[in-house]
Amino acid sequence: MLVQLIAILALCITTMYLQYDTSNLNVKQWYSDWCSIKLVAVDNQDRQRAKDIQELYSDSELQKTVYKYMDDKQIDNDKVVNQTSQYVAPWIVFLILSVIAWVTFSIFLLFDKKCPPCKRFQRDYLRDPLSKRELFIPSCAAIFFNIIIGSVCIVGIMYGSQIANGLNNAKCEFMGLYYDLLYYNSINGFTGLYNVTQSLGTLNQSIQDFQFDTIGTYQDQISNSTNQSLIAFNQTHYLYKRDQLQSPLPILSTTNGIDFTIPYESYLSASLIYDYLLSYNNETHYNITKSTYQNLSVTNLQYLNITPQIDYILDYYTSQINCQQQLELTSIPITTVQFATAVNNGLSQSQSAVTQLEQSSKDIYDLIYPVGNFSNSVSDFQYAAYCLVLITTLSSIAAILVIQFQEKYKFRIFVHSTWFIYCLFMILGFILGGIVHPSTAVTAQACQYLDTYINNETFYNKSTLINNTNAQNVLYQCFYTKSGNIFNAFNMSDAALFMSAYSSALRKFNTLYVSNLIKGVTVQQLLQSNRQAINNIATGTVIDLQDSKNLQILQNTFNNITGVGCVEIQSVSCNGTGNGGFNNPTQAGSLSITTCWHPSYMLTQTGSCPSQGQYFQQLKTFYQNQKDSWQIAITDLDNLILMNSQIYSALTQQSDKIRQYELRQNQSLYALSQISNGTNCTFIKNQFQKIHDGLCVLFLPAIYRTTILIILLSFALFFGSILNCCYGFRIARVEEFGVTQTKILPYEAVKETGQMKGQSEILEDQYIDIFL
Repeated sequence: MLVQLIAILALCITTMYLQYDTSNLNVKQWYSDWCSIKLVAVDNQDRQRAKDIQELYSDSELQKTVYKYMDDKQIDNDKVVNQTSQYVAPWIVFLILSVIAWVTFSIFLLFDKKCPPCKRFQRDYLRDPLSKRELFIPSCAAIFFNIIIGSVCIVGIMYGSQIANGLNNAKCEFMGLYYDLLYYNSINGFTGLYNVTQSLGTLNQSIQDFQFDTIGTYQDQISNSTNQSLIAFNQTHYLYKRDQLQSPLPILSTTNGIDFTIPYESYLSASLIYDYLLSYNNETHYNITKSTYQNLSVTNLQYLNITPQIDYILDYYTSQINCQQQLELTSIPITTVQFATAVNNGLSQSQSAVTQLEQSSKDIYDLIYPVGNFSNSVSDFQYAAYCLVLITTLSSIAAILVIQFQEKYKFRIFVHSTWFIYCLFMILGFILGGIVHPSTAVTAQACQYLDTYINNETFYNKSTLINNTNAQNVLYQCFYTKSGNIFNAFNMSDAALFMSAYSSALRKFNTLYVSNLIKGVTVQQLLQSNRQAINNIATGTVIDLQDSKNLQILQNTFNNITGVGCVEIQSVSCNGTGNGGFNNPTQAGSLSITTCWHPSYMLTQTGSCPSQGQYFQQLKTFYQNQKDSWQIAITDLDNLILMNSQIYSALTQQSDKIRQYELRQNQSLYALSQISNGTNCTFIKNQFQKIHDGLCVLFLPAIYRTTILIILLSFALFFGSILNCCYGFRIARVEEFGVTQTKILPYEAVKETGQMKGQSEILEDQYIDIFL
């Protein structure tokens, strides 16, 4: 019965901390409050140590009771008292024995002069005073136990904060779990159920308008038509290459540039230019051709800026078409009736899960808050008790040393006060041990529950720690599935997959949109640059003078003839004036009046001065052949430019259409991205492991260590209080009767010498009392 009373007292002390109001509290507030301190890290050695303690407290009956409490949130106090009595009983026995011993001892000391039967055991200090040796031994014993008490107090002060540290870790990680699950996890990017629910609500509210607008944006399937145009564009490129049906004919040349009896392909032949212009980067002759024409472009950089176009153009358009195709394909599933139904059902289930998880967080708060307050109170009490006892111990040692070596017997009052304080804290220690020790056993069972909960799928399915199907399903996805897709718990995994695919396609589109604005301009400039380069060849601005040295000689001869009506033929500049690229004649020169013609202008004239007549027709024939030979190449390139313009216009219009759609559906699309981002909640299992570490790897060993310290301190206080008490009373005898330097003879020796005759009746049966 006494054991049960003490256990009930422990429960009453614990339930004192249950009086609090959680109506105005929430996960964010708890998370902010409980995680504002630095957490303590643990390692594998700490975990193994905690596991050993759990095995030490293995108790199947108590385990069933604790498991039932974790599941049902109800506890049978009578059963708990009975099952924890084995942990309380030793403390009760020690408490009773120590109190009985102290009461007996106190009566014996305080009432010795008024207790005639006690005189039989007392020493006659008047006749037989104490010696210094009889003071020295008790003082050493008292100092020894005081040192033990002080050492235990120092250890207790050093480790006293570990109870609070462990529970603080557990509290923070518990609320961190709910905070991450409900709101956001920054490390894993998990959106949070609360945000998912809000986003589902936003999407569900405007689902019809969203689906209708989405259908209208992609119904023309622009990507398919533009893809066909791009294929035709690529095929046309191929047809213009050498030896293909629409390839421009090779431009022939001769050693003298005029006589084509023995022709060969000109360096600036249309076929050679197209070999480079239409080549792919992976073709075998690409690097050779590229090197040749890049060297030529250095000399004629302003007039022959040719760049292979097909790879760049295909890369530019292919990325856009693929992106728009992806948008069109992924938009189809999210415009169905099934999708709208899944969103509505998912909203209901997620709302239920959020509500139940919030309630579960309050249940956990209700579970941890009183334990936290109680453990904090125990820690505070321990710290204060250890400090007070340590101060008392130091005072006791100091007083004993002063008495022993300075013979200041008035300091005995300090010794007397210390044994009284020791006795008080001894009783409190035994009572506290009777509370903390069963708490350690209960905590060990709770730790076993948590460890099994997060690592045993069968046990999890049977557990009702979170007594709600939706919330239970959510955590199941987080604990026991590889994907950790939280939407599997809401039966909308397919819908979530569709949303994720569409959001991903939109993000890719927006990324490409900005870069494609620049690339689109570059494509147009590249085509126009190639067109201008070919036109410069056709009009004679760039001619094949490296292969036709005789033509250069002919042109120099023609230009050196001066006179009235004579002209100068130049492709770039006239007499170094820099006025090149013209079609109309200008006056140049300082010694004679000379007209400077561009080859293209020369083709429109019938002749110049008579002195140049024999050469005029030869040059005109060459430039006319050059122009005629390049006409097909120019037409072909103009056709490619037109095809490109059509593809570019179609894709640009569709891109602008999608951008306008995004502006109209901004809220729905944002909700869509919120839902689809961060659906993996497998991090929750690791979070539960951190909770287990705080509660079982830090908190459990801390209260176990506290139990051991209480045992050591209580027993040390028991013997320390007795020794201090005895020493204090012995000093009182010395102060009253004095101390002798010589050994006092025992009564039998005195009797034989015939001394103290007449007192044999009084002194008979008196002995030297080594304590008093």
